[in-house]
Amino acid sequence: MYLEKQWYSLELKEKPHQNLFHIINLDINLLHFYLLEPTLGIGDPRYDNRIDFLAGFHGLEGIEKKVDSGDAKVGFALFATQMENVINFADKKLNMPPKSTWFDPQNPRMV
Repeated sequence: MYLEKQWYSLELKEKPHQNLFHIINLDINLLHFYLLEPTLGIGDPRYDNRIDFLAGFHGLEGIEKKVDSGDAKVGFALFATQMENVINFADKKLNMPPKSTWFDPQNPRMV
């Protein structure tokens, strides 16, 4: 988490319940279920104008620039979604969370 020119590492106090582990064990879901929704009231990030997304190629510097310029109050950096997670969700016929499946480089025929 980047806030006021300082990076912080966030850690869960408790592990998610085992029954939910396959669904919630993505950084984007952990951020949503444990911080964005309960603390900021962000239900569906696709439709909430208080949240924005940066593609991974912008790096940490992109987050710092957005926060330091005042365009955002806080920024979060998440690990990239692994292909294994995408396959696991597909095998269980589950939808991936919004903005969790950005892949670089983009195939021009798929965009």
